[in-house]
Amino acid sequence: MKIANAFGQLLLSVSESLRNFANRLGVTVTGQEGTTGTTHSPTLIWDVIDGPYSRDEFDEEELQAIGVDDNFNYFLVVKLQENGAVGTVNFWVKEAEDAYDIIEHFKNSIEPLELSN
Repeated sequence: MKIANAFGQLLLSVSESLRNFANRLGVTVTGQEGTTGTTHSPTLIWDVIDGPYSRDEFDEEELQAIGVDDNFNYFLVVKLQENGAVGTVNFWVKEAEDAYDIIEHFKNSIEPLELSN
């Protein structure tokens, strides 16, 4: 259990670093005379690496300490792309069915899943 908890915290740390890095990235909008701005590419899940894991497998205090909302009960370890940066993160979902739907998608397709904000 300690290995799984350390692994989860390592992934959380990596995902926070990637998110901070991604927030600093942006693409300058061209083709608009006299205006500039930034756009962000969509957040994409490219693959499921492991899981699903139930929150019941982890100590509730540790989940609260790392900020996992009580409404999320399962997670998958996924390859995620956010603003051009790709990394491996824990992706939490509310229901086991949601996790299995994501797994099933990648059994049948190589197309990424786009996350909406």
